Parts: sequence; C-alpha cells; structure tokens
Amino acid sequence: MSSHSFEVHFRTAARRGGSLGPALRTAALADGMQHADLPVRTTLVASAPPEVHDLLYMRVRNLVALPEEFVSDLDGHGSSVPDVVIVDPMPPGTPAHSLIQAGTILVERLDGAMCDDDGQPMACRIHRRDGSVRVISGEASMLLDPALPQLRAQRKPSGRPPRELLILLGAGAHPVAELRIAEELAPLAKTFERIDFVTGFHSTTAHRRQLERLLPTARIIPGALRPAALLARADIAIVAGAAVVREAAVLGTPALLLSCADKDLSADAAFAARGSALHCGHFEALYPRKLAQLLRSLSEDDLARMAARGPEINAGNGLVTLLRELRLQPATKPAKFSRKVSIATN
Repeated sequence: MSSHSFEVHFRTAARRGGSLGPALRTAALADGMQHADLPVRTTLVASAPPEVHDLLYMRVRNLVALPEEFVSDLDGHGSSVPDVVIVDPMPPGTPAHSLIQAGTILVERLDGAMCDDDGQPMACRIHRRDGSVRVISGEASMLLDPALPQLRAQRKPSGRPPRELLILLGAGAHPVAELRIAEELAPLAKTFERIDFVTGFHSTTAHRRQLERLLPTARIIPGALRPAALLARADIAIVAGAAVVREAAVLGTPALLLSCADKDLSADAAFAARGSALHCGHFEALYPRKLAQLLRSLSEDDLARMAARGPEINAGNGLVTLLRELRLQPATKPAKFSRKVSIATN
C-alpha cells in the first residue's frame, strides 16, 4: 500500500436540480483510486449549507459516502489543502487559477466523454502544478465503475435467445420514458425468465406501482448507483445515458439505446454506430411495439457481434488515463476489488 494518502476535494455549487452525474463520477474516482492501491480521502466541498440542497442530490451523496464541508463560495479552500481539486461543473466565469491552491492539481470536469446541451463533447482540463494544462476527451477519459474488468471476466455467455432483460435509463428523472417502455414490452414479458427494471432516483411508490401493473413479472428496483453487476448479468439491456451504455459495452452486454433528451440524439447515434448497441431514437418517437420488434429481430449472430464489439470500443480504462495525466503512480493492483473507501472527517 502506498504510504501517502491522497486528499481529493470535489467542489460543486449546491443548487436545486443539479445533475447527479458529478456525484456519481466522483464516487467512481474514489472507488478507482482505492482499486489502484492509492489511498484516497474524498470530501465534497459545497458552497451552501445542506438545507438548500436538492433532496435527491443529498440522497445520492449519502449513498456514495462523500462527507461534506461547506464554504462561503467556491473560492473557499475548506479545512485542508488537498492533492487534487475537482470542479464539476466549473462555475460560469470562474477563472481556473482562482481555484488552484499551492501544491494542488485542478481537474476541470472529470469526464471528457460527456456532451453539453448542444450535444458537443466536453473536454476534461487538468491544470498541473507547473502551470501546464492537459486536455483529454473521448472514450479514453470516461470514468466508469472500476469493477467492470473483473465483472467482464466473470460474465457468462449470454443466453440465446436472451432470457434476462435489464431496463436502465440512468439516475435522472425519466418517468414518462419508463412507463412508455413498460407499455411497449408488456406483450413480451413472459418470454423472459427475468426482467430487472431500474428506475431513476426520482422514483415514487405510485410510479413503481404503475410499472408493476404493466410488467407484473418484472423486479422493480428504485435506483442503482452502481449498476455494473446488473448489466453483467443481463443477456440484453435497454438503456439511456452515456455512462450506462458504455458500461454495457465494456461488459459485452448488447444494448438497445434510447435518447431521453434531444441534445443526446447525435451523440447516442454516433456511439451506437460503432456496433455495441442499436440506437432506437428518442423515446417519444417510438412507434407502437418498436422495442418488441427489435428484440425479436436480433439474431444470435447479431447479439454475438454486439457483445464482442463492446470491449473494443471502451476497455474501461478511463481511470488509468486520468491517473496517468495526474502523474499519480498506482502501485500493483490488489487481487480482489473492494469498494471500501476511506473518507475524510471534519
């Protein structure tokens, strides 16, 4: 085990309705640094007290075990000087130099594979101690669950025809899309031995009951922060979201990819064109029984080709890329992955 404990501060504006992605990517980084035998303490440094936080964001933060400390604004440094400061997203108009402390590396956005509201890829900028700036983007920078390679090695060949179906539209609020999918798949439900339907973190009891009425044989799961194990088990998945479809690709799980926002259409179509997924367009544009028809139309060769193509597109090495750019040298990996994360206490 390395002798130095890396202190990582994740800085975010505490605002209602903020994206859940930054918290999830921070959790992936903390997990991954532990996996790489880099002892890390991760603290969420926010700019407002907890009572103004969106309750959903607070729930996610608690689940990923990110302790918090609050400062008056994002220029505040908190109680300690960390090795790495991550700002995701960067507040508009905030110069990077104002957030760089003595002896600190600044990471401006964690994920260079994500897209902005216009569907354009966003870069991850790493401001190093020596004043240089490194920009990384694309598949190689995608921060995914570090347990994926191990799960891929343990994954059994998919059933032919597929018997286990996963439906996972990410952590966001997509209740209309979820109900539409449930309606589409109702006639096919009995052809699967197992259906796992993971709702977003918005999920209410009333919403889950609606899904249960439409798909009485499905197991309804209210939110999954780390769905990799579910993806690894599935023979095929219906997914939405940049991270989820890439985790499916790393695992070799064929996917039907839905877009839940107009801004995602071009990026989703471009990713699916690479071969590990079929893009079904915007969920609102689904014609009756399109998903059912697609599931029926996939041959054994189609599924095998999609499964083989996925790991070629994304090998799940985004953490290695980030650590290399941060110039933090990991020690030899432990034999088994553990999710235990040392956390900072104040």
